[in-house]
Amino acid sequence: MLSFLGIQEVRLGAQRFDEKFEGAFLVWEPGNWLPPSKGLVQTVGPSGDPLAPKRPTQTDALCFHLGAEPGVVITVGRAPENDCIVSDATVGRSHLLLTNEPRGWTVRAVGGRPVQVLGVALRQVANLRPGDTLQIGNVALTFGDAALIRSRTSSG
Repeated sequence: MLSFLGIQEVRLGAQRFDEKFEGAFLVWEPGNWLPPSKGLVQTVGPSGDPLAPKRPTQTDALCFHLGAEPGVVITVGRAPENDCIVSDATVGRSHLLLTNEPRGWTVRAVGGRPVQVLGVALRQVANLRPGDTLQIGNVALTFGDAALIRSRTSSG
C-alpha cells in the first residue's frame, strides 16, 4: 500500500528507497472499493527504533512493484495465475500484459477486453510513462516509478 511505501521511504531515505524499489509500479487506485483503514501499519526507523503506527487513509492504494528486470512480462487480470491480481468482476480473467522492453514498459490488451490508456482506447501496444492511467473495467491503474510513488506518499 502507498502508506506502507511512505513509511519505507522515511525508514530508508530517498536514495536507498530508489535502490530497493528500482523499476516500475502499478497502483490500483481506490474506486468502488476502499483500502483497509482499520489496521495500523508499523515499522522501524533507520536507527531501529519503532516508528509511530500510521493508519492508512482513504486515499491509500494497493501497489504492485513490477521491478526493473529487462524482458519481464507481467500479466494483469482477475484470475489467480496472474502476476498482478485485480479481483474485480469488471476485470477479465486475463486482461492485459505489461512488458519491460529495451525502449521502456509497454501495455497490450489480451482476451479481447477493453483497455484505455489516458482515456483513449488501446488498439495496439502502447508505451507507458510514469503517471499514465490504465482503465480496465471499473478499475483505474496508475503506472509509475519510485519517484512517482515517493511524490504521492510525501503529499499524503
